[in-house]
Amino acid sequence: MNQLLNLSVVFFLAISAVCVADLENVREKSQIPKESAHKEANAELKEKSRRQHAEILARLKGDPEDKDGSSKEQRRREWRFRRRLANAFVRWAQTRESAAAEECDALLASVLEADDLGVSPLFYSAQLAHLRGNTEQAMSLLAQAIHMSPDATGLGTVLPVNIQARLWMATIQRQTGDGPGAVETYQRLKKLLDLEKRDQRLVLAICCLNIAQIASEHSSDTALFLSATDSLLGIDKTSDKNLAECLDFFQKWAMYARTKKTKGKQIALTEIVAPQGLSLFIAFGYANVNGMLPYNLLKSEEQTVIWKMLLTKVDEMPAGNFDKGIMRWLFGYSYWADKDYSKSDMYLTSLLKDDTFFSPVAGIFLAESKKQRGLQDEPETLLDTVKTKYPGYADLVEKTKNKWKK
Repeated sequence: MNQLLNLSVVFFLAISAVCVADLENVREKSQIPKESAHKEANAELKEKSRRQHAEILARLKGDPEDKDGSSKEQRRREWRFRRRLANAFVRWAQTRESAAAEECDALLASVLEADDLGVSPLFYSAQLAHLRGNTEQAMSLLAQAIHMSPDATGLGTVLPVNIQARLWMATIQRQTGDGPGAVETYQRLKKLLDLEKRDQRLVLAICCLNIAQIASEHSSDTALFLSATDSLLGIDKTSDKNLAECLDFFQKWAMYARTKKTKGKQIALTEIVAPQGLSLFIAFGYANVNGMLPYNLLKSEEQTVIWKMLLTKVDEMPAGNFDKGIMRWLFGYSYWADKDYSKSDMYLTSLLKDDTFFSPVAGIFLAESKKQRGLQDEPETLLDTVKTKYPGYADLVEKTKNKWKK
């Protein structure tokens, strides 16, 4: 899982189209896994991650450029708090010791009363409170973040706290079965968005997508579903390539979901249209902005524990087939990047067999992976299966086969 944890440091920035320019070459090469592309991308991402960590550590140690003594001390306090909370939480997750649970809960409770911590601890505390099953506490922590600094930059994102916290709230509501509450949160959030800002237009798309998921899978509210997908399909892609690619992916899902709703699953599968790109930046960005990835400055072993618990939350969601597809896609890629091919194949194969919007994506990814490992007939068979079951991917299948012949 280490590659996934390293990549999660920067992938939200890609989906928000803020710092993609210097990663454009990496982004293009991440469409379909290649061994050489993986090495280049991983080296570049590791270097960016290393620089970010160095900057953070320098500030914590009192970098000369940091002239705000109180701010520096606050970061130290937040760092120490996060380490204590993460240690207690992971110890509880691994052992279920009552002492670890009590320490974790005491630390979570202390955040709301603390006057010497900033906004960031409220976010990662809310995530861990949610994983502990303390839904009310998690929502209170996010509400406190909004009250404290609504316009400040959120955790690991360019979005303001007022927007990011509400996205996380809605995710918690969806994962705990409160579909109506999540819809209300998304509807209120839509009214707060500045659609002149491209990252917030992506948030609008995510709000519409998730309302559609709830309406289709949880409440069976056809009018709400059609309204949400209409709104999603009506968002202007503009000329920004990265924004257009992300929106196109979401909109292609909306087209599939509408066909499935009106004509049935089998017709929807045959009418799936391949998105402009199959970039993993889209998957990482969606998962991160919705609070489904662990806070990226934890130690990797701690992140792995929290990541797996977050995946379990997604798997248990009453309504969230898009989320489940995204997370299994990421898991398949993550294990592929770590060369754990048996687990990677397991996730991608299950996604392919499910016959959903993500099945052709998983099939092509799986075929590429097997081709790299020198397997002879299976990659071609997988591509033929994708082409037959999902005609909208025929061109991409042929491009992949032609690439193999070169």
